[in-house]
Amino acid sequence: MSKVVFDFTGENFVVTGAGSGMGRQIAVELAQAGAKVLALDLSASALSDLTLQYTNVNGVAVNVCDYATIEQTIQTFVETN
Repeated sequence: MSKVVFDFTGENFVVTGAGSGMGRQIAVELAQAGAKVLALDLSASALSDLTLQYTNVNGVAVNVCDYATIEQTIQTFVETN
């Protein structure tokens, strides 16, 4: 069986729940595939080692139910990447 490999170099992704579990693994795999990742989670400490390990991951501690903050955070991420 062959392993599927993706190249997301130059692409931007937003991952919620990136501090742990499936969200974290998705953020890691996207980062390893070259993507620029906006990793969102309630816990800043859960995101800290992720952002230290991958320079293409921008971790932001935020409540995804705070729509105004999410909108501004994503807009800033897109404008700077």
